[in-house]
Amino acid sequence: MVLSIPGEADFLRQTGCVPLCCAQNGSHWVFHAEAVMADRVQSKTVDFGTVMALVRAGLSNLPDVRRGKNVRYSMADAGLSALSVFFMQCPSFLEFQRRMQQTQGHNNAQTLFGVHAIPCDNQIRHLLDAVPPNTLEPLYEELLQCLMREGVVQGYRSLNNKVLLALDGVTYFSSTTLHCPQCSQRSHAGHTVYSHTALTPVLVKADQSKVVALAPEFITPQDGQTKQDCELNAAQRWLLRHGPRWGQYGAVVLGDDLYCHQPFCQALRAQGLDFVLVCKPSSHPITVEWLQMLQRSGDVQELSVRRSHGLKVYLDCYRWAHAVPLRDGDEALMVDWCELTTTDEAGKTLYRNSFASSLPVSADNVREIVAAGRTRWKIENENNNTLKTKGYHFEHNFGHGQQHLSTTLASLNILAHLLHTLLDWLDERFARLRELVSCRSQLFADIRALSSYLHFPSWAAIIEFMIQGLQPRPP
Repeated sequence: MVLSIPGEADFLRQTGCVPLCCAQNGSHWVFHAEAVMADRVQSKTVDFGTVMALVRAGLSNLPDVRRGKNVRYSMADAGLSALSVFFMQCPSFLEFQRRMQQTQGHNNAQTLFGVHAIPCDNQIRHLLDAVPPNTLEPLYEELLQCLMREGVVQGYRSLNNKVLLALDGVTYFSSTTLHCPQCSQRSHAGHTVYSHTALTPVLVKADQSKVVALAPEFITPQDGQTKQDCELNAAQRWLLRHGPRWGQYGAVVLGDDLYCHQPFCQALRAQGLDFVLVCKPSSHPITVEWLQMLQRSGDVQELSVRRSHGLKVYLDCYRWAHAVPLRDGDEALMVDWCELTTTDEAGKTLYRNSFASSLPVSADNVREIVAAGRTRWKIENENNNTLKTKGYHFEHNFGHGQQHLSTTLASLNILAHLLHTLLDWLDERFARLRELVSCRSQLFADIRALSSYLHFPSWAAIIEFMIQGLQPRPP
């Protein structure tokens, strides 16, 4: 079956077909297709086209503060245009699509992302500057529910069927000159440094390379507060809004030593959340004193595990104790404490870290609890560093604005990261494409190149076109 596809046609919606290969025929591309039911694997109920429909619906609800009649561009067009730049990891994506619209009469921003009319860059910034980032939280929630329905989040369960939720802050903008009313300020070497920082919660698992990004919480000046906002305050705000649902879901919060203090730990327990937090001796002197006392009385238990990795042999020494106070005083919160020290055959210490937990530690689970505590590093490597170094250009100033522009663009950038995770998990044809192009950076470079010069009526079309071009053909 051969179809001639005009620029604005979504042939998947109209014909129920998937493209197998294409060739140019005048101003149109000719796609050779077959019925979608003959080729689609039926195990998934969601594909990426469905996910993008959710995104378009979510961004259509962005608040519009305009009161005049000059509303040529919708708020959805502004949000989708910005998201497309982050998703394609190409700052010039919209410019290529404007050029394609002029020369071919159609563009990929429209068919792939649902942008009806592409605003200019300044118009996008102007429209999104008045949009608070928390207006995107319902969209994050919708995508999370999609992952839950497909069983993806269930696959992140560990530690006695709990999910691990890591918290950490990341600075994504810093300048001594450019700033806005939402910037944090600090003095350094005689200069005032302005910055933007976000708390980025993610779901993690020790043996899983992907993390699931949740809605961020931004560190910004708070109305009625004279002190600077900080990461802990942002975590408290996030906890008030999202803590109850994750407490019911059975989440264990992971974090560094910054979070391992009584007020925050009590706030976690009040929401029904457990925790495994890094507990540094230098910031918990009372805890250290108690451990020394418990060591003398024989109440600190130990477990040694000898393991090999190739030709190298390591010794893991686990220590743990019950009912240790986090601070001094009669109202001190009592936690279970555990520690891992790893040495080589020569006795040289290779790793050492300790954790405070609301979970009871025993010989049966101490290794699992320590492994969960160590998994918090994934929020840095698999999320924050990925956003900074793997094509998202998280630290680039896409636009600062005077109200919410910087934080809203950052939230859209994190949303693009979440959408890529959804694409990996839910779209089986894209999973096949990932098998053929194992290097992720090369894959998106190919997608950017194709979408810059060729028009595709859907995500299924561009994915299938790439698969057919990469698969070996019979002689």
